[in-house]
Amino acid sequence: MARRRSEPDGVFVALFLYLGWVVLGSAFRWWWYRVVRPMFRLHQRVVRPTHRHMTPDPLVERLAVARSVVGLILLVVVDIVWRDARFDALSNIADHQLAAVYQNATWLVALFVAVSLLLVGLARRGHRKPLLVSLGAPAGAVGLVVGTFTVLVGGQPLLVLGASWGSAGEPSGGLILAMVVAHLAVAAVAIPWFMITMFYTLPLMVAHYCRAIDGHPTMRALLALGLASVLVAMATLRWVDASADHEVPLLMRLCLSFGGPLLVAALAVWELRRLRSRGVTLRWPVPA
Repeated sequence: MARRRSEPDGVFVALFLYLGWVVLGSAFRWWWYRVVRPMFRLHQRVVRPTHRHMTPDPLVERLAVARSVVGLILLVVVDIVWRDARFDALSNIADHQLAAVYQNATWLVALFVAVSLLLVGLARRGHRKPLLVSLGAPAGAVGLVVGTFTVLVGGQPLLVLGASWGSAGEPSGGLILAMVVAHLAVAAVAIPWFMITMFYTLPLMVAHYCRAIDGHPTMRALLALGLASVLVAMATLRWVDASADHEVPLLMRLCLSFGGPLLVAALAVWELRRLRSRGVTLRWPVPA
């Protein structure tokens, strides 16, 4: 008789597990297609350049991609060979690359403001309004990243305040359930948003210089010149600093500290010359 009673119990347990997996699978499918994919499309639309003003120069675009790939390979090689980062410790390499991306993104945001003011100041009379409209495209990419990290920094005190408020007294069952649901809802949106920002939006923003080419055809080259100048200045300060870490050989240090930024600057000057040959200058009106 005990054996007969256990058979319905096993059926109910299996049915309960099956329904649970169905519910979880349906919830994950809804979350993926209704939250994550639209979120990724939004980031993709904001940070990928569309070359709205003119047909891109294929040679310039290929060299821009090659510049980014070669620079990334050099940094990874340095991490593996001279910074004691093993293949089985890929987090060390990822940390160095993400730190470099964050640093460059910070400088690009500051340079974006300076270059935008320069272009608006140099624009011919009557063409500043179309230029300001065009600068809205790269400004959207900058605002997306800056807004994300502003919410991240500003949200931490709110989380701490919420945790302390919840622990101030004996919470009721309804309050606990509401807090759990609220945290799950925030996590379902915040986690994919920040993951997309860190691993997709930021690298693409650095690679395309804040989608600068959609603001003004010369803006990418100007930002590259500014970033190269900043990197050379920072490298010079590291060379002067006697306490800096110098485990990398001298020749490789020279290539990374000065060769890379100078190559970026040379490509930017060459890009400006090619744009000038196509009739594009700093003061040339930008179509809205």
